[in-house]
Amino acid sequence: MTAQLRIGVARVPQRRSGRPVDARAEATRLAERLPDEPGLLVIRHLEVLPGSDSAGRDRVETLRRTARRPALEPVPPGASAVWFADEVELLVCLSDDLARGRAREHWWWRGRVRRAAGSDAEVLETAWLRDARWVPAAVAALHRVTPARAAAAVALLDPVAATRVRRAVLAEHGMAPPVGRTPADPAAAAPDARGAVHPATVRARAATGPAPVDAAVARLHPEARALLETALLLEAPTTPASRPSPEPPAEERPPPPTYDVAEPPTLHLVAAVADAPGAAAAPVARAAGAARRPAAAAEDRPDDPDRPDRTPRAPGEVVPLRARPAAGRPVPGSGPDDGEPPPWQHHPWQASGPAVPTGLASLLYAVNLLPVLDRAPPRPGTGWAVVEALGRWLLRQVPAARRRELLQDPLLPLLATLDGREPDVPTPVRLGAATRPVRALLHRHGVGAEAFLQPGRVLVSRTHVDVLLLLDQADVRVRATGLDQDPGWVPALGRIVLFHFEDAT
Repeated sequence: MTAQLRIGVARVPQRRSGRPVDARAEATRLAERLPDEPGLLVIRHLEVLPGSDSAGRDRVETLRRTARRPALEPVPPGASAVWFADEVELLVCLSDDLARGRAREHWWWRGRVRRAAGSDAEVLETAWLRDARWVPAAVAALHRVTPARAAAAVALLDPVAATRVRRAVLAEHGMAPPVGRTPADPAAAAPDARGAVHPATVRARAATGPAPVDAAVARLHPEARALLETALLLEAPTTPASRPSPEPPAEERPPPPTYDVAEPPTLHLVAAVADAPGAAAAPVARAAGAARRPAAAAEDRPDDPDRPDRTPRAPGEVVPLRARPAAGRPVPGSGPDDGEPPPWQHHPWQASGPAVPTGLASLLYAVNLLPVLDRAPPRPGTGWAVVEALGRWLLRQVPAARRRELLQDPLLPLLATLDGREPDVPTPVRLGAATRPVRALLHRHGVGAEAFLQPGRVLVSRTHVDVLLLLDQADVRVRATGLDQDPGWVPALGRIVLFHFEDAT
């Protein structure tokens, strides 16, 4: 991927000689000297002197290292830059923010919102038509969080807009929509009078089978539901026709698109002399972006019934959760005639990953304490580094001799591994005064250190962290505090975290 900067309208001060500064040329010079890095970097404001390539490059590199990632963590309003792993992650975040009505609160979307000059629905339609290639992956990622999240995004579109987007998506994948039929209509899944079935239905149904209908999906108008189902069918990993056509040769490939997603994100080219009266900053776009979704590196993965396909995932697929039930498991809603779904054949967390016995299983209650922290700590790593720091802080209440023993527990190396560090490298996060509201909460509910020292097992997979405890270990004070409730999908951790209480028998 080649890093790029795009300049919109730029008015910059003139040099002392009176010759104007060519803002586009200066931006091009800077962009050509940026290193090739994956991802999409959106810079809020950048000031460089004309011709000072090294200073501009160093500043961009600093912003790249400190950029916040909206897909995995809350971004403070004063952040200088944000980063997306690829176009799919950007589209997922934009779609979700529009569906929740908060896109206009984030500075990195202002350029898109202002260019659409309309409602959130018009912004979403414009984005999906522009990036129709990535709509199936983005919709499927939202659907894997919960079907309601995907339905909320699709529901923004009126019937005409949903039809336009669906046709653009099908065209991007080399398919033509059937006249007068949509894959979401019951009749579209069955042969017509001539015995023909929509090709997307034929290819995907054979691989995935019929999917259960969520209540939020059932409330969609037919065109929106057609778009949702089309996206999910095209993104089915075992469907040969679900992938876009191969890339053309490099010499025939069009220039990569750029994302003018930020306003006031600016590239402000400043002359070495005082600013001329009336000089204005230039709206900027994106620094660093790829036209293609990065390829996933091959990796060994244990057999996982939650993951029936072995297709590698692209790095930056925001929520890599299963889109359909695993083979051999009953589909909710497809059971007996009384409408009750059949029971699971085994516990859903079994065989989801290697089990790590630990004497500190309940220390992961700290995940539910993350929102209580007084402020977001510095960001040297992922949210798992913060969880480990909070866990170590909780262990400070334990007598020194026992604390030394607990610090050798296998849970702490596991948290380091989840954070991407070597197991013996402690967390770099220092919480300091941010723990004051946590201390007050635990004191108010009478929750002591022993509540976090319960043994159990921790199972880790690509998508889940499952904490298994005994039913006898349930604590009324912990329950009243809400520490043992299921956190579910935690963006800062990149996984679903669940607590399971089993009977000892």
